[in-house]
Amino acid sequence: MEPDQTTRKRPPPRGTRTAEVRHRNALPEGHVLYWYRIQAVLGQGGFGITYRAFDTNLQRIVAIKEYLPSGVAVRERNQKLHPISEEAEEHYHWGFERFVAEARVLAHFNHPNIVRVLNVFEANNTAYIVMEYEAGRSLMALVRQGIQYSEPAALELAAALMSGLEQVHDAGFVHRDVKPGNILVSESSPPVLIDFGSARFAMSGKTQLLTAVVSPGYAPYEQYEGTGDRQGPWTDIYGLGATLYVLASGGKRPVDAIGRGNARLQGQDDPYVSAAAVGRRRYSARFLRAIDAALAFSGEDRPQSVAEWRALFPGLDAPRAAMAGALPRVAPGARWASRLAARIRAAFARDASLDERRPTPIVTERLSIRSHVPVGARTPGTVFRDPLAAGGEGPEMIVVPGGAFEMGDASGAGTASERPMHPVNLAEPFAIGVAPVTFDDYDPFARLTGRALPDDHGWGRADRPAVNVSWRDARAYVDWLVEQTGIAYRLPSEAEWEYAARAGTRTRYWWGDEVGEAQACCDGCGSPWDGQQSSPIGSFPANAFGLVDTLGNVWEWVEDAWHQDYVGAPADGSAWAGGNGSLRVARGGAWNYVPRHTSCASRVSYTVDHRSSNLGFRVALTL
Repeated sequence: MEPDQTTRKRPPPRGTRTAEVRHRNALPEGHVLYWYRIQAVLGQGGFGITYRAFDTNLQRIVAIKEYLPSGVAVRERNQKLHPISEEAEEHYHWGFERFVAEARVLAHFNHPNIVRVLNVFEANNTAYIVMEYEAGRSLMALVRQGIQYSEPAALELAAALMSGLEQVHDAGFVHRDVKPGNILVSESSPPVLIDFGSARFAMSGKTQLLTAVVSPGYAPYEQYEGTGDRQGPWTDIYGLGATLYVLASGGKRPVDAIGRGNARLQGQDDPYVSAAAVGRRRYSARFLRAIDAALAFSGEDRPQSVAEWRALFPGLDAPRAAMAGALPRVAPGARWASRLAARIRAAFARDASLDERRPTPIVTERLSIRSHVPVGARTPGTVFRDPLAAGGEGPEMIVVPGGAFEMGDASGAGTASERPMHPVNLAEPFAIGVAPVTFDDYDPFARLTGRALPDDHGWGRADRPAVNVSWRDARAYVDWLVEQTGIAYRLPSEAEWEYAARAGTRTRYWWGDEVGEAQACCDGCGSPWDGQQSSPIGSFPANAFGLVDTLGNVWEWVEDAWHQDYVGAPADGSAWAGGNGSLRVARGGAWNYVPRHTSCASRVSYTVDHRSSNLGFRVALTL
């Protein structure tokens, strides 16, 4: 049934997000933590959820970040968090201790361009950081709306953020996730750098467990290496330089550092397009040279301190005291890691026996690993892209753990083809696409193999799921990936797809039994794109395994032939052959299907040559 045209919402500009989102593991609205009453979810990441809350004691709005590492812990009905396994428990407590210790240090910062930490406390078997609530919009949201920054405005922004970062660095910290999405801008107050919950103390080597934060385009190469011994102020300078690059280029971010590193390994030219080239019509040559200096590939080739970098900008080369006045600062020590940092390092020190028992991380926050790491070294939670022989990288993949689950419809609301429920045991971990294959992933294949580019219906390409792709097209794409990478890419089996989509849940949708609002894109899911078009990848929360867009958006091809029900289905998770080989299975629902047909169990069949605007795919990989 077609929805009423008058009730449809107009899609927002590409890339925008609503200010408040929902999360399956979030505390409910109205929940009280001591004297803080939860009002809404502001955002989520791989290490926690951030809420807007009301401080009933001081009668003011605050932001609260809850420690909740994705894929490591879940919330029980009593609202307490519990690690998902004995293996995860050690990781959980290891990260918990650092979350609390870092909050106590961050509370020493008092700077107008750094979000202020007000309190830290423990409850629900986890920890919470209370911060000032910063009104405003992210710089990325403004850029995506087409807001242009003049050079004086960009310089003012840069100067403010440099001042804040300088205090962070003087205290021995590195933010490690400086990007437009973590900068709040408002008309009435200076820009504020947020999400210091993902800041990580500059310790070396094995102490970097559960701390990896990588934002492609904004993270330098040293952040992909898994240790902190090569990171420092120059790491944040790269992130802020990339942010200014976005302003100079009119919204384009610089090429990811992994792509630059791969080119160097292969003896090719650095694919980085200089700020001097992309911004020459907007900003002065000196301003653009300063950005390029910050984006040097090697850390040692970048300015080593904010003061050194500031001197490269026009109008910012005056002494800091003359510009910033008497802003409070933590006194630096002989090196950039100050005496305060040394005390915190000592507080983190553990005995040698604990160091020997330190676990291997089982989850990361969108951590892309180096392409030359062997496939066998990829563990559950690892996110990676494999380099392509033709240049560029393959789809973003994530390793999910093996496990057993009940496959099929448990609610009774599905179709006969989704029954009977049956046990499936996936004995080994495997990798699967974080998201459906996008046009950015698919178009290079089409061009290099002489295929016509699939129609995007004017909705946009880039981070939209590739649609109008048949099952044969999808198979040709994975065969091409095999040729390009030498690794056995394939389509997922139907059982692998459902296992990864459910991420340990038994409910109709991975977030619960009710569709709710703004969890997916379907005809009745409460998103701005409902019933009209596909949505950009990552517009909704990820499930507990780190996958996005499993439900709704586009149906996803799998390897299996169509069978009218699950009688006789494989119990080992392998693809089911036989049946009607001219029909293949697609899973997960789509933007123009109602919620009933957008569940974890939803399945349909199409002929192998069928193409449509609601049909795409994601890929898998045997480890």
